[in-house]
Amino acid sequence: MASSKKTMWSPRIGVAFPITDQGILHFSYGHFFQMPTMRNLFLTSIFGAGLAPSIGYGDLKPQKTVMYEFGLQQQLSHFIAINGSLFFKDIRDLLALQSISYVSPTYGPSSYAVYLNKDYSMVQGITLSLTKRRDPKTRLSAFLDYSYQTTEGNSVTSGSFYFNALTGVEEEKKIESEKMTNQKQEEPKVLGTIDISVKKPAITEKEKNTFRLCVTWIKLKNI
Repeated sequence: MASSKKTMWSPRIGVAFPITDQGILHFSYGHFFQMPTMRNLFLTSIFGAGLAPSIGYGDLKPQKTVMYEFGLQQQLSHFIAINGSLFFKDIRDLLALQSISYVSPTYGPSSYAVYLNKDYSMVQGITLSLTKRRDPKTRLSAFLDYSYQTTEGNSVTSGSFYFNALTGVEEEKKIESEKMTNQKQEEPKVLGTIDISVKKPAITEKEKNTFRLCVTWIKLKNI
């Protein structure tokens, strides 16, 4: 199948405004595109009795994401700072497999699946972080990060929408909502790092030594 010409614009803007000598408000907006893979475009397969192959589609559109982010960076002391951000993502033209039923003159009732731009997702959430720089008194540096988001999108189960070539009936994908922490994969929910370094007193240059302890923990979401 011949593909059509496609033109995409990707405007992006970022603004930072200092509210005090220790605080900054920042805002960003942008359009982002992701091209489909060669497999999604040109995958071929074998059709036959009892087979339900998947094939590519040469006229796929790029996945489009529109993203907003608004946040605050604030220094609490000479060594401690916080950062918080609210974000929103509108993701369109995600790929999905559409099942197509037909009657083969040779094998009878059959079906196959083709990649199409049918899926949709909307993501919104918040990220918070606390950073402590190393100071001479405690010799301690630390970083703590937390993120939470909710997502809304199409059902991603296999065969969640189909087209029947005999009747011409096409079922559209249903919208589902769910609350998630971080991303759909097994991603961290809370990330923290503590770094302690102590210099050992030395009499000569060769005796100088540094002891360093670094502890990192990750809390995963509960399944």
